[in-house]
Amino acid sequence: MMETNEILRALEQGWHRGDGAAFAAPFAEDVTFIDVLGRVQQGRSVVANEHQKLFDTIYRGSKWRIRVEQTRNLSDSVVVLDWTRD
Repeated sequence: MMETNEILRALEQGWHRGDGAAFAAPFAEDVTFIDVLGRVQQGRSVVANEHQKLFDTIYRGSKWRIRVEQTRNLSDSVVVLDWTRD
């Protein structure tokens, strides 16, 4: 299992490369992801595809850093991160 800091680094690196699959890779296959617009995305492949659309268009070449607002460990293998980007 990846540690929280490893997950955050992987998300940032995937974003910086403009790679939707790499961005979504740290998530569970059945992830529920709520995007900045409040849209609920179900499943890693949906998160990857939706982010790839952004990376190919309006967020092409963009960079950001993640700021964690809250972390909740639900079990040894499940963490809920409430995060935003700087």
